[in-house]
Formats: sequence, structure tokens, C-alpha cells
Amino acid sequence: MSGVIDEPLKCKSDSEDTLGIDSYAQVLSRFVKETNTPMTVGIQGEWGSGKTSLLNSVWAKLEQGENLLIWINTWEYSLLTSPEEALIKIIVSITEKISACDRNKNSRDKILSATKSLVRGAAKIGAGVTLGSNAAQVVDELLENNNNTIQVIRQALADSVSDISNRTTNPYQRIVIFVDDLDRLDPVYAVQILELLKNIFSIEKCVFLLAIDYQVVVKGLKHKFGELTEHNEWEFRAFFDKIIQLPFMMPMSDYNIGRYIHELLQKINYLEKDDIEETSLEAVLDLTLGGNPRSIKRLVNSLLLITMMTEVKKTKMQDKFLLFTLVCIQITYPTFYVLLRKHPDFLKLTQEDAFVLTNGKEANEPTFNETLAQVKKTSFFDEEWEQVLFRVAFLSPYTKNRAIEISSLFNYIREYVESSELVLKTAIEEAISITGITNVVATDSSENDQKIARSPFSLEKSNLSDEDLRNELLNTLSRQTSLTPRLITLFEILLAEKMFITREEIKQRFFAKGIGENIGHAGRLLSNVSQFITKKANPHLRQIIEFESDGGSGASKTNYRLLDQYREVREVISSIRKGEVDETTGLAEQ
Repeated sequence: MSGVIDEPLKCKSDSEDTLGIDSYAQVLSRFVKETNTPMTVGIQGEWGSGKTSLLNSVWAKLEQGENLLIWINTWEYSLLTSPEEALIKIIVSITEKISACDRNKNSRDKILSATKSLVRGAAKIGAGVTLGSNAAQVVDELLENNNNTIQVIRQALADSVSDISNRTTNPYQRIVIFVDDLDRLDPVYAVQILELLKNIFSIEKCVFLLAIDYQVVVKGLKHKFGELTEHNEWEFRAFFDKIIQLPFMMPMSDYNIGRYIHELLQKINYLEKDDIEETSLEAVLDLTLGGNPRSIKRLVNSLLLITMMTEVKKTKMQDKFLLFTLVCIQITYPTFYVLLRKHPDFLKLTQEDAFVLTNGKEANEPTFNETLAQVKKTSFFDEEWEQVLFRVAFLSPYTKNRAIEISSLFNYIREYVESSELVLKTAIEEAISITGITNVVATDSSENDQKIARSPFSLEKSNLSDEDLRNELLNTLSRQTSLTPRLITLFEILLAEKMFITREEIKQRFFAKGIGENIGHAGRLLSNVSQFITKKANPHLRQIIEFESDGGSGASKTNYRLLDQYREVREVISSIRKGEVDETTGLAEQ
């Protein structure tokens, strides 16, 4: 019995294709072999949707053919380097891999000569000679289609590729370049990579397969087009269409998720083959996690840990389907997991319970009363306990948009408990007692209330002068602790925007910058930074950073913003990054 690692499927054989993506890989590999060139295929899908697994499968099907295959993991190139240096290294790596297959020395020498300026640029950036705006200028110049360096490299590559494909002794007829993990980069740099690839490698005999989420492109173009609206959406789409000739959306709706989760649960000995029907598992996933393979692996590992704990404690494993459902709620709707912990007999929820749960905050929303009146007329919220669910869901944009799924899920639990002749309160309490070890939600508010008096947190801000504030900030950001780089990264993220940034987006950017082993870990590290900001000893940080939260000083922060008058904090961070301090730089804008 072992955990499920979060690694892409290798898809070397049909037996491993539990998601059912092999048919799509067959079609894509055939398209790559037969299409006119140059061609760029965009494999689109959300984080963890299986893009890398599909690329692996296509690679396996092309491996034995007349194709030179090149794999570029953009994330690996970005580690321990500046974004600008990573961009240039990716281009140099692709050109070197192509030239290595060219037996014509003159062609190879042309490519090497053409890329020398790029190598020198990368070396300067890496050595710190070219920093900040100068480093960005190097990349901006490369992005210009009329740049002489780009034209020379493109022509040298075109000649080399032509020579490779036309030589009778050479096995390769076309070059297929796989570009993965663009989603893990800062969106701005992901977009720049797309532009560079388009400018340099738009040559005959070349096919690109890019794993990219359209939403990453949207975020990476905000500095050009502003926030996405119905009026400027065409500009974002036009850019995407300029880069991508064939968009391919990951077929998550067609995944055989029931089979996938059922086989994973059998592998960890949570289920026997006929314990629970695949369709029942899939129905719960549809209402909670969805079909994202990465999220499902987290679910399976949680269930494995729960199984191990019951074995160690020699306790009886309760209803496995109900445990499965509770862990799905725990991961997807943590607020409702807490609700079940407080009210296991949820069919008895009343409006008084709702007020205790929400403090009536939902009624402050201008559209709430009208919306509630409308949903009461539907079968999803026509009972009092369902209306309590709606009130709780209305507090968060995410759960508000999924209120119908939440109601359907709770009704599904009710129907299952009734058909299994279980007692609802007892069944939920037993499941909660076992699943609590994988819960990441904070303790009950009643427990928190007892800790307020001795809380190390505060929302009080300082009112320091420009000079004093700068000195405090320099002192904080110069400390040699594991938290300091994460605090600096938070500042850099906030400097990139002028409005509030959601916790979820910051968490994604943390992970994209290498902070955290996975998204969940990145979120926990962000929580550590948030707690540091709200410590009583750090009112100067709260003078600079504004945030919104669902509660008091120790509560989760939902949105963050750097106050406009302190945006020159950029200079302080720059001096920290360089290891030097410019004593003349102030903080507040004059």
C-alpha cells in the first residue's frame, strides 16, 4: 500500500491509460506527422488537467518515427535564474539540439555564430551585469520581429533544418518541439516565451506542441490590454491566435473519471473491485473536485492516510463511500466541512443556526435578498436547511457560484444515508472523527475566541515617517530567515498590480516562482507570511500592505494590495536583491 505521486502519466502502454486520453494522443500524433509546417499546437487546460500526460503519450507515439523530438521543460530552465536569463537559455537550448543533428559543419557553425549574442546576453544577465530594466530591454529587443539577431538565427536554423530533412542518410523529416510547464512561470514571462518561439522558430519542417492555459496568456497580457472585458477580449484572443494555429482543449469532460478514481482507490487498498460503483464515485466528484487528475491524487492520498490511521488505532473503517464524500467536501468546500462538524444532523439546520454561522454578513450584499427569494422557488433551496446552505455559500464568490452543486451534494448524502438505513447524525459524526486528520481548516471559532486575549496578532498600523519606515523595512527584509525571501516575493507580486490581488492568485504565483512543493504547500507558506505581517511586532508592514480577511487579525487573508503611496518600496527590494543599500532612496511618493 503506497501513496499516489503527483507525476504525469507516462502512457507507454494502453493499460496505463486510465484517463482515456490515448485516442486523443493518436489523433494528435497523426496530425503532427501529416500537417503542413510551420505549425504550433496549443494544448490548453487548467493546472493539473493532464497536459503533460498527453504530451508524454504523443511523444511515445512519435518516438519511433522520422521525427527529431525535443523536450523543453520551461520550469527547469527558470530555476535559480532570472526570468530574462531563462528565456534566452530556452532559445539557445533548442537551437543547440537542432544543430547537434546537422552533419554539415558549415550549417552548425552558422547557428552557433548566430546564437553567440544570445549566449553573451544570458551570461551578462546571469552574472548580474545586466539587471532590472536593462535585462528586460534585452528580452524586449529580441521580441521585435525585425531584430537582426532573430532574423540571422531564424535563417541559419531554416537552412540547417532543410539540410537535415533533405539528406538521404538522415532519419529525420521534421522537428517536433514539446514545450511544457509554461503554466508554472510568471504569466508575463510565459507570454514572452511564446513570442520568442513564434519569432525564431516559424520555419518549415518545425512543429511545436505547447502546454499552456489560455488564462495564463490573459494574465500575461494585462500590462498590454488591461483587465479582460467583453470589449477587449478580441485583443487577447487575437494574440493567442497569432501564436497558436491549432488550439486543443484537454477533454476533461470526456475523462473516464469513475474508472480512474476507482482504480486508484483499489491500488491503495481502500476499495475492493465491487465495493462501490464507479458511477457513484464520479457523481460525487462532479459535484466537488471535478475531473482534475492532480486534485484527485490529493484525495486518494488523504484516503490512504485515513486508512492507515484506522489500522494503527485498530478502529473499524466506517462507511467508505461516506468517508470518500466527506474528504471531497473537506478539500473542495472546507467551510461546509466545518458546518458538518458543528451540525452533523444538517437536515435540522434553522435560520438561527445560519445567523450563528454567518453573523448575518450575507444580508449586507445588495443582491442577497432578491437572489434568496428567487432560489427559494427552486427544488434546490425550497427547504429551510437548504436555505441555510445558500446563506453560507453566499459569503464566498467561489461557493456562491457553486451553491446548486453544494445543495445537490448534501441531498445526495441524505439520499444515500436513507437508502443505506443509516442514522444521519451518527454517520456524519463517525466520518468526521476519522477524516479530521486530513483537514487543513483552522480550529473552531469558539476555540479561537478563547485565544484572542493572548493572541500574538494585531491589525494596528504604524504611522512612521518616510525615513523611519524605510529603515524598519530594510531591517525586516535583511534578516537571514527562511521567511524573508517569501516576504520579498510577496512584495514583488503586489508591486506588479495596483489593485487587490486574491490569495488564490498569489498562491499560484508563489508556486510558479518555486515557493512550495505543490500548490497546497505554497498556500501554507503564504499563510506563514500573512501571519508574520499581522504580528504585533510588525505594524510597519501593515502600514504598507492592505488586506481583506474573513475575520480578525489571525483570520485568513483573502485579498492583498500594496498602498499606492508606498510603491517606491521597489527601490528598497532592489537594493536588498543586489546586496546593497542606497541611503538616499525614500519610500513614500512626494
